[in-house]
Amino acid sequence: VIKKGQAWRGDMLTIRPEFVYVGNFSDDLYLHDGVGGDKATDVIARLDSITGCDVALVHVGGNDLANGATGLQIVNRLTIIADNLIAKGMIVWIDTILPCNDGCGTTWNLAIANVNYQIKTKMTAYNINDVWSAFMDSGYGAALYVDHFHPSALGYSVLANYTAPKL
Repeated sequence: VIKKGQAWRGDMLTIRPEFVYVGNFSDDLYLHDGVGGDKATDVIARLDSITGCDVALVHVGGNDLANGATGLQIVNRLTIIADNLIAKGMIVWIDTILPCNDGCGTTWNLAIANVNYQIKTKMTAYNINDVWSAFMDSGYGAALYVDHFHPSALGYSVLANYTAPKL
């Protein structure tokens, strides 16, 4: 059984075989510093332990929104994370929040779109990876998800093909 994170990292390595993953955690194949279910506040709490690397891709914020954080709070948290990683010498890319599958409703996607707008307009000094658009423009719809929010293997493939060339 391929874990979701393994599928993501495997797709990225297929596209960019020169990548080497580092981090404090392992998914049995690759090292990483991602923790499922994390909010940005959780990442901030463990910033000191995050392993240095050349490039960091920050994919966090959806759980913050689900737990009542405002767009401005999420932007402020992402800025703290990015500034800390940049201070460690990393090139940092901030992902927008993925849209959710149709089952979660229009209201939820409007809230995500609002946060993404704030990320793109208030974080102009940072590298922004607009994964929302990658999903919305892919044409695959529900096949991109294993549930209302988390990517399927196809979803991770779309993300990898969109993201890898930028890094």
